[in-house]
Amino acid sequence: MGHEDVSNIEHALKSLDWSLPELQQVAARRYLVAHIGDDLSPLMVANLYKVQFENAALVLAEIGHPRIDAYIEPMLVWFQDRNWPGAQIIAKLLMGGNTEVLLQHLNLALKQAADIDDDGWIYFLQEFKEEILQKNG
Repeated sequence: MGHEDVSNIEHALKSLDWSLPELQQVAARRYLVAHIGDDLSPLMVANLYKVQFENAALVLAEIGHPRIDAYIEPMLVWFQDRNWPGAQIIAKLLMGGNTEVLLQHLNLALKQAADIDDDGWIYFLQEFKEEILQKNG
């Protein structure tokens, strides 16, 4: 990826800001879906500001499975607060994938949340796990 491509992706990421005009946000989402390539890490919560979360989730949903499957674990960071923008989009997206793989990543995230003593994250991960188990009987 050349310097110009990186610069365009960085610009598109900044344009995911929900305070910008809707047309600019839509153009940024479309650009990222078409050009971000295999490294989806710039779309993960840990690399974004809250004003970008929902649009990043929409980009990930548009990209979909199987390209997002390598990012299940970092996507579960959205559940540190299930009220964060985009968290419901991510939940629906993850529920549409392989349940067994999702549960494996979810259990790893629960261990990580317990290791750092993040009760809120544990709560939201457990809530999500119950939804998965109910959906899949």
